[in-house]
Amino acid sequence: MQRRRFFKWASLILGGLYVLFAAVPGIGLLIEPLRRRNKRAASRRLLKLAHIAHHFREESDS
Repeated sequence: MQRRRFFKWASLILGGLYVLFAAVPGIGLLIEPLRRRNKRAASRRLLKLAHIAHHFREESDS
């Protein structure tokens, strides 16, 4: 096998592995909402920035 042909195949294989490595978590991220059974348990409550800042101010005063 010639060196150029080897590098061509090696780059294709490594590129394919890289794409597979990046695609698996992405696919999992897209499929996760479909796998959830209880939507209420999966919901998260977000805080406003003012509440978070107030909390950090209280901690720094202590």
